[in-house]
Amino acid sequence: MEIHQELIKNIRNIAKNELNKDIKTNLRKASNYFSNNKQGIHNQNLEWNIGCSIESDVSHLVKQQLGYGAKIYNHKNLNNLLHLRMANLNKLNVLYYINESINSEIKIRKEMYKNSLWNKYNNKNDDSRINYKGNAVTNKYNRFK
Repeated sequence: MEIHQELIKNIRNIAKNELNKDIKTNLRKASNYFSNNKQGIHNQNLEWNIGCSIESDVSHLVKQQLGYGAKIYNHKNLNNLLHLRMANLNKLNVLYYINESINSEIKIRKEMYKNSLWNKYNNKNDDSRINYKGNAVTNKYNRFK
């Protein structure tokens, strides 16, 4: 751990003396990275640590989606494509979740319609209506009185 603290201290000292702003910014980012990930960096040398392949998996996933030809994607569309591909690889049924959300939205709208003021007045047997001023009128032919 002492070596780690020494490294961060040396990077910060070099950053203080650096005249180029870009290099100074990059050195500060590096020192922040090392200080924020101190425990993970320390664990890299331990015997039980077998590593993780997530970075290469993500890289392969993106490269697989983009392919080798020249393609241009909107950032949002590429994000959606990658999410769908990950869901497919994880055997998630995306259509099921979409249908569930649509069905719940339909149920909510039906309940809102049943409870709405407009529906209460329109379903009465005596043909009562509400005119544009909000007053109930019994005869449907003189509703804009």
